[in-house]
Amino acid sequence: LNETIGFLRAAVKEEDRGQELRAEELRLAADRLGRIVGAVDVEDMLDVIFSQFCIGK
Repeated sequence: LNETIGFLRAAVKEEDRGQELRAEELRLAADRLGRIVGAVDVEDMLDVIFSQFCIGK
């Protein structure tokens, strides 16, 4: 949770940084928060789907 807060503060505080860097800080915050609440990553979900089903033959 502390990492999430740190990334959010960095994104808001450092207005002189480029939008790309601030967006990365927000992405990292969302990732850390997702780990806490148990959010499922899209890539992980696709790995499960493709490992269990034969799609597109």
